[in-house]
Amino acid sequence: GGRGGWEEEDEIADYSDAEGEELAEAARERAEAAMDDSDWDQAIEELSHALALSPHNPELYLLRSECFIAKAEESASPRGAGLLEQRAQDDAGRLLRLHASPESYYVAAELCERLGAMLKARDLYALALEQEPDTPAALERLCRLVEELPEGDDGLPSPVRALLPAAAP
Repeated sequence: GGRGGWEEEDEIADYSDAEGEELAEAARERAEAAMDDSDWDQAIEELSHALALSPHNPELYLLRSECFIAKAEESASPRGAGLLEQRAQDDAGRLLRLHASPESYYVAAELCERLGAMLKARDLYALALEQEPDTPAALERLCRLVEELPEGDDGLPSPVRALLPAAAP
């Protein structure tokens, strides 16, 4: 296994719901303290424990994906960084499957941007705006990506394209 056991698939613990949620919350608090200290291994381990106790909590996947990215950014090994980025993407996918909302699309889009998956980020910002058009931060980032990407606004849904400022003549 890997350091701290976080490379294995998440295991689901067997506790009563209330007991499990309480233990998951305690693990989450320890993880956030570790994140404050940039102790990514400890934070990932605590979040993996919390997810074993509360596997349907999308926020735990979000936090753990942020830890994987932070650890990848500090990694001296390109292969190690790539594996960590893949784990972050896996957690982002779980987040979206559990809780597809404008906020989770926005968060996943930010994650994709940090990982350099700009076209996927553009499409996720568009999904966030499709569900909640009054999201200035998502619109701002979408506009920037539309300007930067060779694909521009190709393939974006019409309601989202209508939110974009008209191109200068």
